[in-house]
Amino acid sequence: MIMIIAGVALALAGVVGLLLSGDSPPEPRSTTTTIPQTSTTEPPPTTTTTEPATTSTTVVTTTTTNIDAGSAIQAFVTTFADAIARQDVAYLLATLHPAVLALFEEETCRAFISEEILQLEQYRLIGEADGPTPQVVAEMQVEMYQAPVAFAFQGQEFTSEAAFSLVDGQVRWFTQCGSG
Repeated sequence: MIMIIAGVALALAGVVGLLLSGDSPPEPRSTTTTIPQTSTTEPPPTTTTTEPATTSTTVVTTTTTNIDAGSAIQAFVTTFADAIARQDVAYLLATLHPAVLALFEEETCRAFISEEILQLEQYRLIGEADGPTPQVVAEMQVEMYQAPVAFAFQGQEFTSEAAFSLVDGQVRWFTQCGSG
């Protein structure tokens, strides 16, 4: 009980000292969130000491970044096309949306990418991404974007709608890896 009272007294002394000093904390920016975290450090247990607990405050700052989905999708499609040209199955598999992997086994998707996606040439956006539109895929709520793309497959030109979503600020793509 004495240690709790001593800790509260030290915290109050710190607040009073801050108020009397006339210093005011800096104003947070609109994209910054400050979260105070308090931790208490107890002295090591011994039979002869009665030192009070010490309290310290750490300020954690996080920055919120707004992502321009259209630009992110455009950059992703360029990287996606480069990965196809490099025959980079690992990258293409890693950037699949998690919902796709919930619907199809990873090996099924790996085979689909190797046999079908790597055969695409000149993959590119031919218009703006539209969305997001809320969708449920494999029992997951996703914010899906649709974008018109063009590509060549076995020497013939095709146009199609590609589907994308942002996951933790990263663009992920959708496909149907098999008949399931």
